Amino acid sequence: MVAFRWPFGGKKDPKEVFASGLRQAIAGWKEGGRGAFELTGHDALVTLVTHIAGGIAVKDVTDVREPLLALLGKYFANTKAWMDDSATLAGNPERAAHAIYRDIQRTLMAYRSGDFVSIQAEPQFSRRTHGKAALVAMLDAYLGSGEKGLEVALDEIIGRGSRGARDDAPIEVSGGTGSSMPDAVVIHTADEDGGVDAEYWYLSHAFGRIRRRGQSLQQGRSGRHYDCITFGTEDGRSHSVYFDISEFYGSGRVGDAARDGSTGFICPHPGCTIRTPHDH
Repeated sequence: MVAFRWPFGGKKDPKEVFASGLRQAIAGWKEGGRGAFELTGHDALVTLVTHIAGGIAVKDVTDVREPLLALLGKYFANTKAWMDDSATLAGNPERAAHAIYRDIQRTLMAYRSGDFVSIQAEPQFSRRTHGKAALVAMLDAYLGSGEKGLEVALDEIIGRGSRGARDDAPIEVSGGTGSSMPDAVVIHTADEDGGVDAEYWYLSHAFGRIRRRGQSLQQGRSGRHYDCITFGTEDGRSHSVYFDISEFYGSGRVGDAARDGSTGFICPHPGCTIRTPHDH
């Protein structure tokens, strides 16, 4: 796990907080990362937000509470504008939080600062409890009451104190390279939502940043279920990988369920409005 420090000191300017404090997250990722790309300021900002949501080092936040609130206020204002522009995210903090976590998870996997399992110790991989739930609470508070609501939500997180990064077991994979059904990558989880996420974690870790081009669900003669994902990599090449999804396919168990009973799933394909993992 990346050691995240808060070198904010006595700085009161939110820009200085961003410039000095958030670089620590990027520096930590670069120590062991093998990804062929540079992490951005946005990556660092999302790292800050998800560390706070996960209760990481929040005891140190009290010294910079005011500039931190100003910085978070700008972040959530931009997030609200992004949500308002999306037919699937507008007014739905659960889906928005899922999308925020999903994107930073893939970035961290693509940067390969560790193996597939150890990277999941990062607070960005929160699935069920305090991390993502706290981000939902902050989003919900901001949507309902603006910066005043955000302030209350942040104080509640600080009041709970620092917590460990891992709030659920990591998802493991086994099997082959995914070149065919017999050589499929096996996803080991009964959590359907987490299983779909893990497919894209694996692709990001194995191939770097990708762009999905297609997907097909298939059933083998043995009755096992497979998901074949076709995607492009940054070098312009096209690939297809088979996943054995039998352990979670159709389970109905989701780790990030929205309050309305839906899965909370957002299709990774740009522009897709499908709301369940396997309706393609």
